[in-house]
Amino acid sequence: SASPNSMALIAWSCSFVPAVTEPVLAAIAAEVANRAAAFSVHSSIVMIIAFARPRYHAPALFEEFGRELSSRLDECEIEHLVHLAWAFRAVDVRSERIFAEGSRFAELCSVRQARLLPTALAELHRWQQWRDSVCAHGSGLDWPPLAEPLRSRCEHAARRESTFENNVQGLLQSSLNSLLRVISSCQP
Repeated sequence: SASPNSMALIAWSCSFVPAVTEPVLAAIAAEVANRAAAFSVHSSIVMIIAFARPRYHAPALFEEFGRELSSRLDECEIEHLVHLAWAFRAVDVRSERIFAEGSRFAELCSVRQARLLPTALAELHRWQQWRDSVCAHGSGLDWPPLAEPLRSRCEHAARRESTFENNVQGLLQSSLNSLLRVISSCQP
């Protein structure tokens, strides 16, 4: 049997190769079932990313790693927390253990926010929106939200990211229109 670190790296590598993603991740999910405690925090995060990246449906695996990581959130760097937020949101696994009151997820994000890059802030904003949606409508879930000023920083980063994407899209559209005009003017 491969080491936890090797299993995480194999899963991560295979998540980029569509032809092998499904069978390899299925085999890895079966192999690592009930072994999350053997993984380091970093290897656990890599494993979760590997399954979330292709949106592989493995809620039991996410719950298993969520259960293990919930007791080790204090060991997580801010980047790990952002990856957790992204991965669980990407596959829509609602881990009470990681995100609910007592897990300290939102608190740790606030405490460790100084090192967050704009892309990570924007990702936490998307997590916050998912959290708001999950906790609404009588779901019975009540996860703590991101606190101020982190919440505002995340919203600002998401707006800037959206503005940048819109500007790029506008430039591409303008360039395409110019190219089409040139092509049509060259036709007899």
